[in-house]
Amino acid sequence: VMRYHEEAGVGFPTAGGYVPIVSAAVIHDLTIGRGDRRPGGDEGYNAARSASDRLTPQGSIGAGTGATVAKVLGLDRAVKGGLGTATERLSNGLAVTAIAVVNCFGEIVDPSTGTVVAGPLDGMGSFACTRELLRNGEFPKWASTGPSNSTIGAVVTDATLDGAQCQRLAMMAHTGLTRVVQPAHTQLDGDTVFALATGERGINVDLTALGTIAAHALEQAILSGVRQATGLAGVPAVSELNEQGFLTA
Repeated sequence: VMRYHEEAGVGFPTAGGYVPIVSAAVIHDLTIGRGDRRPGGDEGYNAARSASDRLTPQGSIGAGTGATVAKVLGLDRAVKGGLGTATERLSNGLAVTAIAVVNCFGEIVDPSTGTVVAGPLDGMGSFACTRELLRNGEFPKWASTGPSNSTIGAVVTDATLDGAQCQRLAMMAHTGLTRVVQPAHTQLDGDTVFALATGERGINVDLTALGTIAAHALEQAILSGVRQATGLAGVPAVSELNEQGFLTA
């Protein structure tokens, strides 16, 4: 991505030319499928070059390909995660779009209903409760290896914001993550949310209102990424479990 922007003359201006500064985050998905099958610099370059305003495919695609969720009982009892997007608007037309890659230790809950959308498989046709498993001392053996989960994403608005306002927007968006991922921000997760402002709209922004819908957009993006995922390497997706009559999320 930096190479593409350098060629396009996009970046921080210096006497020696434009320096592209690109923030980045990754998920740890090397334990599903083949760990040596991963994108490199050319894939990032081509992704930046082909970026468009077309609808983004969701589910087990891109960074969401190897994502998994609900791993308190280990990967063999986990459910497939994925990549999701969602857009919310204020009445004045300002918009926030969220994109999320859902690869968390915790389970996924729909906050509008309290329904567990994706939880650890109990081996008997239903979801176990992560909170109760932890309360009773259940903890995965692989946890001692350190963080291997993350829900990462970005919220992007057409409002005009400065750096401090973008930071506040990201902080508020994190509350959406904590409503859907339970538990969130554990010592096994590296949750990260970026905020971007394109500046296409005016500067008179109600940041509290904008942050509130940003949090909701991130909720919906996380839910969408999990619901639109497809199974991979023996890890089933919610959509497949629904077809089997496993649950009614």
